[in-house]
Amino acid sequence: MASFKDGNNNEWIIALNIGSIKRVKTNIDIDLLYTDDAQETPLLLSLQDDPCELADILYHLIKPQADKKDVSYEAFLDAVDGDTIAGGYNALTDELVNFFQKKGDIAKAKSLKKVQFMVKTTLIALDKEVEKISDEDVAKQVEDSIGTLFTQQPESSE
Repeated sequence: MASFKDGNNNEWIIALNIGSIKRVKTNIDIDLLYTDDAQETPLLLSLQDDPCELADILYHLIKPQADKKDVSYEAFLDAVDGDTIAGGYNALTDELVNFFQKKGDIAKAKSLKKVQFMVKTTLIALDKEVEKISDEDVAKQVEDSIGTLFTQQPESSE
């Protein structure tokens, strides 16, 4: 079982089982087991870009723990910060891989691992590219763009 911590330092354990998977499906209509090739990759990738949806999934996966700790939905969301999203995403994807491996569906587990690797590799590559852009380059681009706004002649209305 994988875990993550929220901004209040609560540790949450993600245990994917039929109960937790059905709880997510029933409450927010997301089927974590739907692994049609057309859907599998977009769900994992969309969760990288939609922290609100990921937070909803995480809450419903850990709801029994939250109930025991008397942590409401709103309180949980208030404790979700950037580190929580990153840790929650990693825990969820690790548990999905683990679930499919235990189920004997090695192809789906391998596919999910490839998506995990692709996401991590893409984020690292993007970070490296952004680092190459200096503040001076950005300032010059802005100045050049603004400068052309004031030097362009208005089109004639003849």
